[in-house]
Amino acid sequence: MLVAEMRVAESEWEGEPVYLASLRDVTARKRAEEAVRESEIKFRTLFDSSNDAIMIHDLDGHFLEVNRVACERLGYTRDEMLSMTPVDVDAPEYADLVPARVEALRERGHFIFEGAHVARDGKVIPVELSSRLIDYQGKQAILTTARDITDRKRAQEEIRFHAQLLHAVEQAVIAIDLEATVLYWNRAAEEIYGWCADEALGRSLVELIIPPEMLARAGEITARLRRGESWSGEFLARHRNGDTFPVFITDSPVFGPDGEVAAIIGVSTNVSERKRAEEALLTANQQLDNILSSISDGFFALDNDLVITYYNPSAEQLLGVDRETALGRPLFDVFVEARGSIFEERYRWAIEHKAPVFFETYFATGPYRNWYDVRVYPYQDGIAVYFRVTTDRKVAEEALREAERRLDRMLQTMVDGMVVVDLDGEITYANEAAERILGVSKDEIRGRYYHDRGWRQIDANGTPYPPDRLPVALALDEQREVDGQPVRRVRRAVRIDLPPAAIVVVA
Repeated sequence: MLVAEMRVAESEWEGEPVYLASLRDVTARKRAEEAVRESEIKFRTLFDSSNDAIMIHDLDGHFLEVNRVACERLGYTRDEMLSMTPVDVDAPEYADLVPARVEALRERGHFIFEGAHVARDGKVIPVELSSRLIDYQGKQAILTTARDITDRKRAQEEIRFHAQLLHAVEQAVIAIDLEATVLYWNRAAEEIYGWCADEALGRSLVELIIPPEMLARAGEITARLRRGESWSGEFLARHRNGDTFPVFITDSPVFGPDGEVAAIIGVSTNVSERKRAEEALLTANQQLDNILSSISDGFFALDNDLVITYYNPSAEQLLGVDRETALGRPLFDVFVEARGSIFEERYRWAIEHKAPVFFETYFATGPYRNWYDVRVYPYQDGIAVYFRVTTDRKVAEEALREAERRLDRMLQTMVDGMVVVDLDGEITYANEAAERILGVSKDEIRGRYYHDRGWRQIDANGTPYPPDRLPVALALDEQREVDGQPVRRVRRAVRIDLPPAAIVVVA
């Protein structure tokens, strides 16, 4: 199709008005204009369809064109923005940099940098700006694409935050690829293994921390991780100085977008101190077990639910129940006869009040019929019980008391007065004859001393004894026999209001 341009001019011909028309073929021009219009439409379509804000401004900083995203993001109409400059939308800390960036752009022709725009409502939007020099409408101008990097900044902040967290933890965090090349090495890893991050990154983990004797074990663990399985356990690692030490490691596979294992991350802790503490505790427990196994007292430990957690050989012998039967069972399931007894009552009291309990009691039921002396000591997880069978002592004490009663009955029938003085000179016993002879009651005599001021001691001739020659004092000092016979002294003890009485002192 031919496109023509017609021009019509008015004129005269032989006195008559006429119109002259000329035709020009403008097909090429029209095609060119149409192409320009189509190009402008395409430009505008692309310009407004971009997900990034696009702004064109002259070298003096006046906006010549802005796209739809720029207007929507910043909250201005197109006409408003065309009356503004980049300084009007830049954050204050970046606005002063505009002249320097324009100058840099003149020199390079293209410039990428980060900045921030401020919207009409005051919202600050971090952006990545890509600027280049272009010809626009026959003049040199600057086209700037502004990409909103809010999400990227947030992600970077999260990454930095997570990195700070990983640096803050006291466990070594190490990431490696499938070839064991170190990808990440936190501050705790530096402290535990002696290599700084700059030295470790990009190197093989094998040469950094795995001693030769652990290579085979490391290979087994790596194979498991490559299969997508996790692993935890103790491992012998090597410090930069060559020393080896135990660590506890938790290794986990990291999966890529395709679901395949892409990397491995390990979290490790130096357990040298814990191992030493465990060994010391084991030694202490063995020593304690040796002590408790050798004592003659019965001993057992109960948790707070009265379950037997320790039971020594003497307890086996005294109670007739072996260790295998007792351990791990509630005490009163093993010794059913003692359920509800003073033993259960006192044990529960000690657990509840966290206070020691001491008692002696007679148990009259079943095969455990005996006297028991019991000491209970609470601790955080339960109680420790020491006990001994005191039946023989109780029988001996009762026999002694019976003998003392018989002796007292015999002494009370004596005609002679009998006074017993201990080694400190205190009168501990006086029979009825002594009361009669001395003229005082037993209560007045007992607890007093032979040198009491209430007594005046004279010899058979009525002469007072010097203080250092009192017969009882001499007898107590000597406490021996002479020629196989007890030391004997004769003296008189006199109360002012009573006649003197002769007394034979036998030590």
